[in-house]
Amino acid sequence: MGDLASGAGWGWPVNSRKCHFFEQGIALCGKWMFFGAKVDNQSKTKSIDDCVACSRKLDSRTVVKAKKTKVNEGITGVNL
Repeated sequence: MGDLASGAGWGWPVNSRKCHFFEQGIALCGKWMFFGAKVDNQSKTKSIDDCVACSRKLDSRTVVKAKKTKVNEGITGVNL
């Protein structure tokens, strides 16, 4: 466990009903700030206790990252 200021991860603020994903202390959903200890790293399995908005934004980021990786692999394979 580490603090969220040093990286991104899931955290559970004291008054929150759900677990949120934080980057630089701010939840992806934009509703919470948190500087406590992470619950888990980015590979955390999905749970019904996760914030739906945070989960959706995190899923969309991973899809975009995968698409960029495929495009970059195609570009590096071209001989100029």
